[in-house]
Amino acid sequence: MRIQLSYANAYLVRSLIAAGADVGENGLDLIELELHSGELVTVHLIERDIDVELIRTMLNEDAERKRASLFMLWSSMLLPDDGTLYHPYDWMMALLTLYGDKIYAFDVYATSVALFPVYFEHQTSDMAFHIRYGDTIDLTRIGVETIHAQSYVSGTWRIADFEEGRRVPQSNSSSTKRERQADGDATRFNQIHGERNPMWVYYDLLGVTATDDAEIVRRAYRTLAMKYHPDLNASPEATQRMQQLNMAYTQIMKLLGED
Repeated sequence: MRIQLSYANAYLVRSLIAAGADVGENGLDLIELELHSGELVTVHLIERDIDVELIRTMLNEDAERKRASLFMLWSSMLLPDDGTLYHPYDWMMALLTLYGDKIYAFDVYATSVALFPVYFEHQTSDMAFHIRYGDTIDLTRIGVETIHAQSYVSGTWRIADFEEGRRVPQSNSSSTKRERQADGDATRFNQIHGERNPMWVYYDLLGVTATDDAEIVRRAYRTLAMKYHPDLNASPEATQRMQQLNMAYTQIMKLLGED
């Protein structure tokens, strides 16, 4: 396993240098680099099982050293296969909270290395995700964003990513009333999507959208609660599912001003 990791490390280091980054300390599964923008980043190559607490520890250690974090996982060892339906573990949800809808991955085929995003696309009301492997990462697009996580690894973190953050749309309305409405919509859009805010996770968990009103959210929550409440569902995952639903419902209703 360490041989494959060394191949991935060497490939990533060469590619980052070619993309304009300066590589400092290299500990095989931990690479420190400085981007051309001056941002400091720690790359974590993950080859074995992790948990939410370990992810939080890494984030805290990087933050204390004023470094952004980039997590890349060995897909063959840790991630579901392309094209499958999958219920993520908590640690996967923690990484999805940081990166929106994907987990960055590497894989090693003999001596060849591939770097790519693994997308978790929500498909059903029972919180199953469709897994889709993305195209090869363009390392020249590496950058750093601030995200505000509200679950799993709650806090404010600096994250290295290969995609620009979502932007707040601008209103072109000439009507004063419509401008006020558009301003409210833009504010809400920013709360949901700006700076990688993970509200999308909560909407997906309940199977609702950002345009749905409080009553629709309530109905969706009640329907799922009837399915996953531990008093009604004896499956081992029911308690965890219910906790996730409760968190999603609380955060969405707070955003809607219904708390």
